Amino acid sequence: MRRKLIASAFALFVALVVLVACDNAQLEAEELVVRNFVDERYELVALVFRLAGRPEFDTRGRNYHTRLANTFSDFADHPVVVHTATFNFGYDAVLNMAVNLRINDDGITLEEGFHNVNHYGRWNRRNSEIFVDLLNDFYIETNFAQFFADNEDYFMSRSRFFVQNVYSHINLEWFEQFDLHRDNLRIIISPAITGGYAAYFFDNEMQSYIVYAAVQATSNFTHSWYHDLVIHEFSHTMGNPLAAQWMRESGNPLISWSFHTLRSGQMIPGHAVHFVVAYEYVTRAFEILYFVDNTERSLDGLFTQHRAQGFGHIAEVFNKVMYHIGR
Repeated sequence: MRRKLIASAFALFVALVVLVACDNAQLEAEELVVRNFVDERYELVALVFRLAGRPEFDTRGRNYHTRLANTFSDFADHPVVVHTATFNFGYDAVLNMAVNLRINDDGITLEEGFHNVNHYGRWNRRNSEIFVDLLNDFYIETNFAQFFADNEDYFMSRSRFFVQNVYSHINLEWFEQFDLHRDNLRIIISPAITGGYAAYFFDNEMQSYIVYAAVQATSNFTHSWYHDLVIHEFSHTMGNPLAAQWMRESGNPLISWSFHTLRSGQMIPGHAVHFVVAYEYVTRAFEILYFVDNTERSLDGLFTQHRAQGFGHIAEVFNKVMYHIGR
């Protein structure tokens, strides 16, 4: 009898522990759910690049995109759009600009300073100052703040889906071995884009990198595809600087691997530059390491996946990265 009572008490204790853990997990999930992962700054800048004709921001097929067209098509000749149409860049440069903007009662400012925006020489002081100045006018004249507020229910529905199907499956603590604190790994979901982009900069006050990953937010994304995309964008923070270092070293094999890959003709337009291919190679090596450490996916299977995307030297780059980090 005594053993039965002990067993019953132990079973009750375990049940209570599980219940409390579930409640805590539910509370954490609820706290995340109430957060809007769609960023007004990014939607605003992406809209300008969309109107300027950048294909990576010309997403279509959803009611939201119809609302964008119906609301803003008359502003295609706005001075900020005309100015933006002179740029020969888009992609992650748009995110770099957006996350360094601040929207407040006094208007839109480039609060973090120019040095955080000027990645790879695309933005410069003059074009960024003109852009922000004209963007202020666009923001007011289009009443963009009201448009963003009017679509909050849609943004929240996408945010809830993202948390439940993607965010809750990401091991942010894994990145701490590379000095990236989970609180500084920030995700933006955007219904305005067709892929994923990364932006990162060093915060002098925090003495730490702030990392942003922006991924598209459509109604049909799956856990696996978007999980991969978020990890890939975060991995650029480790991959790009290391690739840049190796590309400056005469005789480093990454140089020849990148040129050979570029000549294969399999790269998508956004990757059709040798240094971008190099960044992608090293980034994908870190991405692969994440999935080896955190999932049941096989190393050979991951190599096959990236080779099919045109990165024929991915195994060699992965081994080089593992040697570099002591794995």
